[in-house]
Amino acid sequence: MRKIAFFFFLLVIGGAMSSCSRDTTSIKYNKSGLPILDDRHLVAYVAAREEVGEALLSSFCKPRGCTYEFIRLSTEELLRRVEEEAGNPKADIIIGGTVDAHQMMKQKNLSIPVTSQHANRIPKTVTDKDGYWYGYEVEKLAIAINKERWNEEIAPLGLPYPSRWQDLLNPVYKGKVVMPDPNVSGTAYTFFQSLIDTVGEEEAKEYVKNLAGQVGEVTVNGYIPVELVASGKYMIGINFMGDQRMLQKQGFPIVSIVPEQTGLSVNAISKLKRAPNGIIADLFIDYCLSEEAGHILEKVSFGVPTMFAKNEKEIEGQPVRRTNQNISNSGIIEIWNGQRLSQK
Repeated sequence: MRKIAFFFFLLVIGGAMSSCSRDTTSIKYNKSGLPILDDRHLVAYVAAREEVGEALLSSFCKPRGCTYEFIRLSTEELLRRVEEEAGNPKADIIIGGTVDAHQMMKQKNLSIPVTSQHANRIPKTVTDKDGYWYGYEVEKLAIAINKERWNEEIAPLGLPYPSRWQDLLNPVYKGKVVMPDPNVSGTAYTFFQSLIDTVGEEEAKEYVKNLAGQVGEVTVNGYIPVELVASGKYMIGINFMGDQRMLQKQGFPIVSIVPEQTGLSVNAISKLKRAPNGIIADLFIDYCLSEEAGHILEKVSFGVPTMFAKNEKEIEGQPVRRTNQNISNSGIIEIWNGQRLSQK
């Protein structure tokens, strides 16, 4: 009975979704239920780390016979490219990037809904109710500290590790902090939106104004800050916990602290409207929500996969989104840019 239901799902996803893309050729399946995708191709824009995109795409394509390619972009770069290619996208899917970016693509009619047999595994708080995007993992923003530099420079002063974002404004940290650039990085954008959501727009603006003077360097994406902390170039970094865990596992002297009132970021996956290889994109998204993909994510991503019931408590909370008091309308990035410019 389960096998019949599975093949019915394959018929639905292969037929109903074909009208939403430029790809209308039929798909055949082998005796194990895997689609035969020889001579087929899949193109992705990846806002997750490169190794995450590579792992998901290769684990899907190799057993099914298709080829793939992807371009790694920051979330903001990705959004700009998708908008520029509207109506004639060069990619089929978006892997990663904060959920608010996927929501914006939905609102601008740049993506389309996808049906997945695994959708019921994913908590509703991290899934679009209309199926336009699915959160495959969640992460929390955290403070990364180089333990060796801390012990040499700060521990003798008797200060505890910073446990709040406000603690980073201590003059002793001036020039020792690195974070991504909110003009191009979805990680920094999420950080600013999280501040607005938790402390209010005016207090968030004042905080950002003061933080700008503490930051020694901004980076083009959210992963580089923890690399610079791991190398010892900077003592403190701001980015996602998953990136920090990965370098901790490699033996770097990094201490991670999740501050109070931090944001819950959802990494999501979407299918672009008029995707050139749309049917394969549907199958790939379904795969990314499976337990098989979840086990791969546990090995390469260090975020928290959403498809496992065991992770339910870690997924609790509302994701940071560009809604209500919106960053774009708040002027908070302009305040940041003004402060950074005045320091040069």
